Amino acid sequence: GDQEVRIVPMLAPVTKAAWAVGSVEQLADVLPQAVHLCRSGRPGPTWLDMPIDLQNDRTPWTPATLPEATLAQPSLADLEAVMAALAKAQRPVILAGSGVRLAGAVDELLQVAEAAGIPVATAWTHDLIASDHPLFAGRPGTIGTRAGNLVLQQADCVLVIGSRLNIRQASYNWDSFARHAHRIQVDVDEAELRKPLVQPHHAVVADAKAFLQALARQPLATLPDFQDWRQWVQAVQRQHPALEPSNTSAEGLINPYQFIDQLFTQ
Repeated sequence: GDQEVRIVPMLAPVTKAAWAVGSVEQLADVLPQAVHLCRSGRPGPTWLDMPIDLQNDRTPWTPATLPEATLAQPSLADLEAVMAALAKAQRPVILAGSGVRLAGAVDELLQVAEAAGIPVATAWTHDLIASDHPLFAGRPGTIGTRAGNLVLQQADCVLVIGSRLNIRQASYNWDSFARHAHRIQVDVDEAELRKPLVQPHHAVVADAKAFLQALARQPLATLPDFQDWRQWVQAVQRQHPALEPSNTSAEGLINPYQFIDQLFTQ
């Protein structure tokens, strides 16, 4: 505005792209690029800084044409590696994060989990699977549930889909995250897979929806029967509920766990 701040250099590090637009011709070129970048790969913000004279300009213009955003597909080698790891597993878990919902892949997630009989734990985006679903495996993390953390630490194969495994998810002792498991991480943003935190044994650069659709076409019915593992996961959920009998509201105070429990029983 009238402070004349150099906004583009300030915002460039925290956006996918930023422009200072000085003409209608430039706007016709960069506006489609901005929209395309927002929707391509990992969704994210772009910035157009437009002076007031350009905002009021009535010159007719036609935006440039750009191709539709495409989904990053997993390779055949990636799919074969995932299937091989699941075939060797006895205690697999899918850890699904916000990227699943951003990709519009909630239905595909449940399709794969149910076809393979693999429990699903949630990271941040906790409405990807119902808490009473027989495959629900809890909510791991430093602010998650005890049951979810127990399941994660007992797993021997963890398939992370659309979760960046932030600090509150993985804590600071990164080597102990799913320490008994073969870790596979699927993310549309390759930079997330290169962070010096939790290191996957196999990294897959792919859109969550594209990956789940491709995985659903694999012979999931040939995977081992994980029934004993599923029963153990369900038993842990019953043994360690989010609201334990000892964790109730003191007189004059409100326990948020108890409040939510009572809210959903009304």
